[in-house]
Amino acid sequence: MRTLLVLALTACATEDLVAPTVDDDPRLPALDINGTRLHVDIRGPDGAPAIIFLHGGPGGDFRYALELGDATAPGALVADHRLVFWDQRGSGLSRRHDRGDISIDHYFADLVALVDAVSPDRPVVLVGHSWGGAYAAWYLAHHPDRVRGAVLIDPQALTHSLYVEAGTAADFELFGEWLTDPLWQRTIISPDDHARADFLLASLELYRIPRFHNDIIAPLFRPGAVVFRDLAFRWFEDTPYDFTPGLADFPRPITILAGTDDEVLGYDFQKKQLPLFRDATLVPLPGDGHNDPVGVSARRTIELVRAYLDEVEP
Repeated sequence: MRTLLVLALTACATEDLVAPTVDDDPRLPALDINGTRLHVDIRGPDGAPAIIFLHGGPGGDFRYALELGDATAPGALVADHRLVFWDQRGSGLSRRHDRGDISIDHYFADLVALVDAVSPDRPVVLVGHSWGGAYAAWYLAHHPDRVRGAVLIDPQALTHSLYVEAGTAADFELFGEWLTDPLWQRTIISPDDHARADFLLASLELYRIPRFHNDIIAPLFRPGAVVFRDLAFRWFEDTPYDFTPGLADFPRPITILAGTDDEVLGYDFQKKQLPLFRDATLVPLPGDGHNDPVGVSARRTIELVRAYLDEVEP
């Protein structure tokens, strides 16, 4: 595979390797916030309450979750809500940044700014998958007045000790020397650098983790290699983080959806996270692997989110 990747990098113009970002293609829907430019796709009627989807990663994008915006599904969320899909900083089709502008603090500030931009006058509902579930939990713990409710789908470990216990990264060696040496011996600063790194990461099929038991590999617009390596890989591995302060004080009910076939972050693991919340209900998703609830089983997820909305919205 290494030879094929080298040939591809040699034979193709860099811009042909990966999809263009919002800086390269002005036709892409975008939002400028907090010193970055995000790829943002909002679906549903103007003026309707917002549901903000937070995708997995860090370093993934929202393409794999677009089935949640299915207007033909029973209980379609886009019938009476604005469903806000967005690619997080440095990933998907959002702006690429040097490594100095990619940090967990940047991510926290981005989410605060995004919520304020898309729903300045009313609280939002957060739907977060995997890393996006932990991201949502951090936000609702720190900004409870801005959140009407949340549905977390196989959320990432909320503390470093739980992350180590889950063992997500132990299944595969993503950054071997053949990738690390050419791409990370210097700071990545140019669009060409990012394009090559993103292309190589996409070629590794980063979601093919056996213990996730996905029915299909999640489709991506374009992974963010800098984000994936420095946040999803290094930061989670090395940082004694804790997203739980304030979490037990969130006053409204939360639903956690968890695939029974996901051996990493699925139903059995989420039973350990359930006590971290004040009022949370854990719903098993029989037969689902990690990505299935937002992909092949999206219609079931839509119905469950709709039932939750009927509970928390007036």
